[in-house]
Amino acid sequence: MGKSKQQQWNEKHPDIVQTAQAEYNKKRPVWSFRPTPENIQWLEEERWNDDNDKPESDATLLNRKLNKLRLLEQQGF
Repeated sequence: MGKSKQQQWNEKHPDIVQTAQAEYNKKRPVWSFRPTPENIQWLEEERWNDDNDKPESDATLLNRKLNKLRLLEQQGF
């Protein structure tokens, strides 16, 4: 199967793709860390399932819990 029009455009304009990717990464950096076993156990207990009974992703879980912590801290807790 041939390349999509998007793939063809990307190959013709690697400088634009690279610049766009760098801007995206600057706004949304990837962090890497290793949670403690206690935190992993707690997070697994806190993980939600979606309507299809599929567990939420690690990223979604962590963002949800961090957002909750941020809101609590803003309230003075």
